[in-house]
Order: sequence, then C-alpha cells, then structure tokens
Amino acid sequence: MKDGDPVFRRRLEITLVVLLTIVVFTLYLWIRDWQAPQILVYPPELTARSQMNAIEAAIRNYHQEYSRWPVEPSRQGKGDLVFEVSDSGGNPGFMSALRGDNPVSGVPNPRLTAFIESDFTTSGGAGIDPADPNHAWKDPWGNPYIVIIDSNYDKKIRDPSPETNTAVPLPLRKSILILSGGPRHEDPAHPIIGNGSIRGGMDWRKRDILYSWK
Repeated sequence: MKDGDPVFRRRLEITLVVLLTIVVFTLYLWIRDWQAPQILVYPPELTARSQMNAIEAAIRNYHQEYSRWPVEPSRQGKGDLVFEVSDSGGNPGFMSALRGDNPVSGVPNPRLTAFIESDFTTSGGAGIDPADPNHAWKDPWGNPYIVIIDSNYDKKIRDPSPETNTAVPLPLRKSILILSGGPRHEDPAHPIIGNGSIRGGMDWRKRDILYSWK
C-alpha cells in the first residue's frame, strides 16, 4: 500500500486522532488528580515548645562544657535568676554566648563554642530578628522567651505558675525552667512587662503561659 493511497491516508489520520485523544485525556486525568505539595504549617504552640526545648538543651550543653550555668559571673550562687532570652534581658551576653561568641561582658564563652543554632525571622514571628542588636529570641506571639536558672545550685526553683504562685512559694526540683507568654500576651491590653505582678518580665497571673515542665 502506497502512501499516496487515500484510504491509507484516511486510516492514518484516524489513528493519529485517536492517539492524540488518548494522550490529551490521560494528561487531563493526571492534572485533575495532581495535588500541590503540602506546606507544613506548625501550630504556634508546637513551634514555641520546640524552641523552648532547644534553648534548654543549649543551656545544659553550656553547663556540660564549663561546669557552670550561663549566667554572668556576678550572679553565680545568688539565687534563682529570671531573665529574657536575649543579650540585655537580665543576663547580659546570654544569647551571644550560646551562639558561639565571647561577649565583652556578661556570660563568658572563652572557647567560642556554639551551643545552639537559633531560628531567625524578619516578620516578627518566632525567632531572632537579624537586625536586633540584643538578639532577643521571641516566641510566635512576639515576646521573648523567659528562662529561670537555679544559679545557686540548690536544685530548687520556685514554681511560677498561677496555681502555685502563693505566699509560700512551692519549689520544683528543677535546674532550668523555660516559659513563653503564650497567645494572650499578643494582646496589647495584656503586656508581659508593666505591672506589679511581674517577675522577670512575665505576668505570672495569665493561665495560658506555656511552661517547659508541663
């Protein structure tokens, strides 16, 4: 059968149309059933707890390296120290030391050991703003995490949670506590800093604070 045969050409055209139809229909089914890759979005509470765990681990690694807690030398042995996770929130040089620097003053890190890789943010979310000279590590609601360290080594820290914030503080057999202000502290009407019930920058009366030990 020659290519010039009209019958042959007609059959060839039909065959090509059928093949093209099959290809187009198959492509349509693939596109219809295809789903875009899912971007994992972690709940703010989960992000906060993950970062709190990382901060606590870094503090313990510092202690293992230097056999002392990462607090400025003048505060060693003087009771529980409450401070924000930054370089200027009550424990100078804290964040710089954990990140591998040796601050001029405050928490020393003469071996320049890095104990943590902090998260960064430029949108006010959870992490450190690279433009912040104080390196404040903020939670998902825009407030610095709070640390309490047993800097007098008596293996007891007052439990700051509201249900135990009584006239007679109840001790926890802990060396480190990490807290996040939680979602309500995003509300300007409920600031973390500013009234007489504040201890270390945290309003202990709020019942939705996230505690590392609960």
